[in-house]
Formats: sequence, structure tokens, C-alpha cells
Amino acid sequence: MIKSENGRVLNLILNLFLKFIITIALVIIVAFITLKVLGVDVKVSYNDGKLSLQKQNTYKVKVIDDEYPNIADYQEDSYFYKQLDDNAKAIYLGLQDNLENMQSGNYRIDFGTRFNTLLQTPEGQQALSNSYQDAVDALKQDTPGLFYIDFSKVYLNTYSVTEGDTTTHTVFIDQGDNQNYFAKGFNNKADVVRAISQVEEVKKLIVSSIPQNSSNFEKIMYVHDWLVDNLKYDETLSRDNRSNVYGALVERDVTCQGYAKAFKYIIDSLSVPCILVKGDATNSQGVTEKHVWNYVQINDGWYAVDVTWDDPIVIGTGEISPEIKYTYLCKGKSFLDNHVEEGTLPGSEEYFKFPELVSD
Repeated sequence: MIKSENGRVLNLILNLFLKFIITIALVIIVAFITLKVLGVDVKVSYNDGKLSLQKQNTYKVKVIDDEYPNIADYQEDSYFYKQLDDNAKAIYLGLQDNLENMQSGNYRIDFGTRFNTLLQTPEGQQALSNSYQDAVDALKQDTPGLFYIDFSKVYLNTYSVTEGDTTTHTVFIDQGDNQNYFAKGFNNKADVVRAISQVEEVKKLIVSSIPQNSSNFEKIMYVHDWLVDNLKYDETLSRDNRSNVYGALVERDVTCQGYAKAFKYIIDSLSVPCILVKGDATNSQGVTEKHVWNYVQINDGWYAVDVTWDDPIVIGTGEISPEIKYTYLCKGKSFLDNHVEEGTLPGSEEYFKFPELVSD
């Protein structure tokens, strides 16, 4: 009697254990199939006597290890300024120091007789004009947040006064005969201040969501992913802000310039060296067009990032695959196989040099 009762108890325990194992297996199988249907690549593993589901990474992004992941006191925000001559640097700084004043749309920047000696020479006026153009080009490259100024409406003026045998030249910058030098879509300072506030707010939200201990590479990847996930390429080419930071972060609809400027605008605030690069690029269809992208510095090496091409126009309801999304993230010299730098900016006499990319 006792032996028979023990046998029944043992069978009951074995049956319960078997049902438990079968239930767990069924749960895992159902979860596995569900995740596969949803497009998540998974595998079943058996470790220490336990069955578990593990997500598989089918696409591995090449991670660049930072020797010094956070260099808070280093920010390469004046890369092109450093390549200017002394006269262009003076004009650059005059503009840079008065950007807040220029939000009025008609602020006059007075250089006094700073360039009088230069203007006394036969080629002085042309040399100063060239320096002015170089300064403006460099400032726009170094400062992507200048979306509210149309520099085609900003003029360098020379005022000369002759007394006897002496002529004194003074120089100032203003809007010339224009009512103001606002970019299209901005009518007064209130418009500009409001727009700057909107752009800054979005930037702060992005920056604040990046983990504090992130390496420079992780910061770059996070900003890259945010832009790819939240922006779309403007195919109309008719939007007022299609080429600037406001169009990218507020309106979310831009061309390559908007992508690249927004990337630098955010990366600059993360103490990661970053520059804008202009040139030509040839796409997979063999079409070559004017294009803008970025270079970033990690440790002592420079890498290319093309956020625009990592966010191609998707037909229908398709999604961007990881292979495409990271095609142009932190690439070396092979990036230049279909991208050609253009150091001479439109209307400029200066040839800006770009850093050499690392070997792949």
C-alpha cells in the first residue's frame, strides 16, 4: 500500500514537470515565431539548464573606440577661420562678434580705419573684397546656425575722405540699399528670436537624451540616427528653409545642406570636432550633383559622415535597412570614391583645405 501510493505521487510529479517543460517550450516557440513575423532576428539558446530568447544583430556597425571619449574643452568650431589671412580674420571676427546685433536685420558693423593701410595700395580694394568673401564663406562653414541672414544682402562698404594730399578710408558692413539682410521668411527681429529659440529647444532635447557617458563615436551615431529617423528629403526644392538648420530641426524637410548643417549644429554642442564639406557626389545611378556632407574627428583621425545618403527616399511603405542606414557613417578614404571635395567656395579666391581621412 505505501509503495503503491508513493508510485502514484512520483508519477504525478513527473507528469506535472513534463507539462511544465512542454508549456515553457511552447511559449518560447510562439515568441520565436512572433518575433520572426515582426522582422526581429532571434535565436534560442540553452545556458545553465535554461532556455532563453536572444535578439540577433544581423548588421554590425563598426564601432570606433575613443581613446579619450569626452574632450569637453575641445571643439573644432572655427576650422575654416584658421585658414584665413589677417584681413579676412578681422572681418570674420567683426561679423561673429555682432551676430546677436545682426538679428535686427540692419545693424551696421563699423571697422573704422582698420583697413586704411591696405586700401592705400593699388590693389587694396580688390584684396579687401576677396578677404570679405573669404570671411563670409568661412563663417558660414563654421557657423551652421546662421539661417536667418542672407549674406547676398550684406555689403562691405568703403568710405573715403580726402584732406589735402591725404585720403583716409573707413570700412563698414550693412544692408546696402536693401531694407534688411534677413533670409526669406524672416521679417523682423521677433521672427528671428522665435526661430532661434525653436531650433535651440530641439537641439537641447536631442543632446539631453544622449547618455552622459557616451563616447564621441556614440554621440555621432546618436545624432546621425536621430536625423535619419526624423527628417525627410525635400524633393520640391521650393521650401524657404530647405537648406538650413531651421528647416531641418523645426520643419523636418530639407536638402543635403540642411542635413549636414543640422548634424554639425548639434555635434558642435557635444564637443566633437566637426566640419561641413562641400563638393560633388556621384550616386548609384551614375548621376553627379553638388552635395554637402560632414567630417568628424575621433581621437587623431578624421572620418566622413553623409547623413543625407544614409536617409534615401523610400518608395511606398518600405523602411531603410541597417545596411543602408550606416553606409556613410564614419567612413575613411574609400568615401572619396564617389565624393569629391571642392575647396574653392563660390565667389571666393581662397582655397580651403580639408583634413585627410583615415585609411579604411
